[in-house]
Amino acid sequence: CTVAAGSALLAADVESDKVYGIVNVASTNANTIISAPWIGTDGAAFSVSNIVSTASLANGDKLYLYDDTTGKWSGYTLESGSWTPDQTVTADTVAAVPVAKTSLPRGTAMVLVRTDKSKPIIMGGKYDKTPSPKTVTKGTTALIGNPTAETKYIPNSTGNVGDKVMVFGDGATVTYDKITKSGASAWYQWQIVEGRKVQVKLDNGVSVPGGTGVMYICTSTADVSVWSE
Repeated sequence: CTVAAGSALLAADVESDKVYGIVNVASTNANTIISAPWIGTDGAAFSVSNIVSTASLANGDKLYLYDDTTGKWSGYTLESGSWTPDQTVTADTVAAVPVAKTSLPRGTAMVLVRTDKSKPIIMGGKYDKTPSPKTVTKGTTALIGNPTAETKYIPNSTGNVGDKVMVFGDGATVTYDKITKSGASAWYQWQIVEGRKVQVKLDNGVSVPGGTGVMYICTSTADVSVWSE
């Protein structure tokens, strides 16, 4: 099979279903929303055991899954190179299922919490060029992942006015708002311009690098389909 870095791989018009690659997610944050960019090398969905290479991680690192139906989290802790399900139950969490029973389809997003944020986040998989849309139900919050190894956008044509997109960072969360200005709706971000805090339009929409994801907060207006192209 052919092995290539994610960006180089996707620069070509790949037709084969036997191409494999590695996605190196550049993140200097301890908390990062990551995404399964391809399908598993056996053609099946990823599991918690193989979603991300543990070679660049440390014991005590955490992986959190989010259920957008129940609004609850489940977590796993890396111990001796293996992920151990967290059995803690609170108002916001449920006991995690055994690793062998997890199924994380392409585009699944989750939160990785690392103790050493200087190392890259490495994921591998089998290339799949078909669209992998994610529907966010109106009135809900969902983690959605970029299902490719290249940067994709949540374009200005996608979403309801009032929707929000959030990206986690260390000590801060970047929030993008879908609003209407001058009769047209688009995604905007609060920025400091000439000493003033203003909302700046994102020309191409919200950028989501390969192998990463975002938290999408959908208003009650309508369901939203992302990555449908």
